[in-house]
Amino acid sequence: MSVAAVSMALRDHGRIGADTKRRVKAIAQRLGYKPDPALQALAAYRFGKRDVKVHSTIAFIIFSDARLTALRQKEMWEQEYASLRSIAGALGYSVDLIDLRSYERWDRVAELLQNRGVRGLVLDISPVPVSELKWDWNAFSVVTIFAQHQRDMFHRVTVDRLHAAQALTHHLRRGGYRRPGFTYPRSALSCEHDEWLWVFESAKHALGCARGPRDLDSVCREEEFREWLRREKPDVVVYLGSSSMLKWLARAGFSVPEQIGFCGLDLQSAEDPATGLYQNRPLLAAKAIYLLHTMLQANERGTVESSFALTIPGQWRDRNTLRVVG
Repeated sequence: MSVAAVSMALRDHGRIGADTKRRVKAIAQRLGYKPDPALQALAAYRFGKRDVKVHSTIAFIIFSDARLTALRQKEMWEQEYASLRSIAGALGYSVDLIDLRSYERWDRVAELLQNRGVRGLVLDISPVPVSELKWDWNAFSVVTIFAQHQRDMFHRVTVDRLHAAQALTHHLRRGGYRRPGFTYPRSALSCEHDEWLWVFESAKHALGCARGPRDLDSVCREEEFREWLRREKPDVVVYLGSSSMLKWLARAGFSVPEQIGFCGLDLQSAEDPATGLYQNRPLLAAKAIYLLHTMLQANERGTVESSFALTIPGQWRDRNTLRVVG
């Protein structure tokens, strides 16, 4: 019999005769064969033949930093959490959402998770260094998302910032821009800003325009933005955060992209009105779940001696806020 026929017999497929099913199952029982519940759950999800049975719980652990705007937090966490729940459900897991900010003692969180039987963790807790969590990591399989502070302790899924620098360089060069200016809001986390500042500076260096407008850091008011435009005279604004500055440019009398360009490094959704890189947080979360599932199946727990990063390139979205020359 073929492998496919044996598989169908074990699943009581209608194309396999009753006698053949009995013989295959008898042999499987003598050999001590037991089906993998996670693979069964994934197959059931893909082919829609039955509901997936939940056999384990994992935790998605976040830190809702007070410096982030409520809207941006909502967009970030909802996108990731929805993706986590969808993929985890297909694999037979339920997902608990844990916000460290809600707990005075973080050591109690680890106890809570162990009491619930949670063995798998997805961490997205920037800017908190994981070293501040005095947990027994040997009790958990752990994958981090972004994770600037814990890159040497666990495997991680993150955005491909080298690709981001290359994409930004390409599109700014294509538009003939020579005076790019970088802005980021007060809500940008310091560690997040440093990573994206490297992307911007790499693009400036590649374009040969290292001398240009000074960065506008911590902008939060329209008046500050207008003053920066008047003083530094950028020909393109590269931003991190909300695309609300598009409205500020219009009210300041600038036509985009005819008079000034505008693009984002970390678009918060695929529907963002600005040109730029959509980092696809749902995809990052999905890859984190698949990686965690593999670790759970292999019983790989605790910190790792040699961590690796799964980098996901962003998707460039053209919304006609950058010009094209030639």
